[in-house]
Amino acid sequence: MKKIFVIILIGIWILGANACYKNRDDVSYDFIAISLTNDVAPILTSGGCGCHNNGTTRQFLFSNKDTVFYETMVAKAPMLLKMANGEKHPAEGSVFFTPSQASLVKRWVEQGAKNDHVP
Repeated sequence: MKKIFVIILIGIWILGANACYKNRDDVSYDFIAISLTNDVAPILTSGGCGCHNNGTTRQFLFSNKDTVFYETMVAKAPMLLKMANGEKHPAEGSVFFTPSQASLVKRWVEQGAKNDHVP
């Protein structure tokens, strides 16, 4: 009788473990570190932020020609977080993050807005 009970318990455990393995819907990927260099900088040096990258603006630059100003991005992290949370561009421009860009910027700031650029 004990053998049958143990076999049934082992079978239930195997089925349960197998079911959990295939359930990926509730897995969070928030533990993945967001890189300023690889994830955030490409957002800020292209697209809607182009006016900060042409060398003609009197505001802070994110990049100019072949130079990317990572320190400026880190310094502007609080403002970028506000924009990622839906606030307007400080100059009332029509610069908006896509939902995926906003998610990356938020996670980068939440993780400490680290500068991982190695010159």
